[in-house]
Amino acid sequence: MCDCITDIEKQATAKLQQSSSFKKPVREVRMKGIVYPLTDRLNIGMVTCNFLEVELEGQKKRHEMSISHSFCPFCGEKYEKGDSGC
Repeated sequence: MCDCITDIEKQATAKLQQSSSFKKPVREVRMKGIVYPLTDRLNIGMVTCNFLEVELEGQKKRHEMSISHSFCPFCGEKYEKGDSGC
């Protein structure tokens, strides 16, 4: 499994800590759209996902659900079966 998610979070944290975009110091940057599926051996993996908004006929409230990726969207490495929980 690749380390793209962790690497991007570290790079974004470092870059934003150096910038003056915020009034207070940046402590940490965390990527959203990450799921932690359990694998066969009760290990926790880490994969990216997208959120879907589902609108039902005759209902105002929309439902949200997520779908996980089978490949890293940053480097293209395929998530192993145990990593993605697929």
